[in-house]
Amino acid sequence: MDKEFLNMVPGSHSVLIVGDGDFSFSVAFTKRYSNLNVTSTTLESEAIMISKYPDLLRNLEYLKHKGVEVKTSVDATSLQDIFNGISFSYIIFNFPHVGGKSNIKKNRQL
Repeated sequence: MDKEFLNMVPGSHSVLIVGDGDFSFSVAFTKRYSNLNVTSTTLESEAIMISKYPDLLRNLEYLKHKGVEVKTSVDATSLQDIFNGISFSYIIFNFPHVGGKSNIKKNRQL
């Protein structure tokens, strides 16, 4: 997405970011595109993520301050159920994975 393009198109834009791990991509994205309505998701629970990602709390605090909706424990194969009736202008799919050791079959299903 080009910032100039987004500025030319009238109306507001909503973006769903799927599979953001520690939400660092969402932080960088909202710094670049501050005029968008962003929802960011990750598969893992917040409790698990706190032990894995040292920058998680800082990222969550920044996103909350910017008005980004953050959802944890989101299975990307169930987005229709989770966001029933909600549409997004753009969906960014950050190659989410099923977690744990490599499971090619499950990652392909995703």
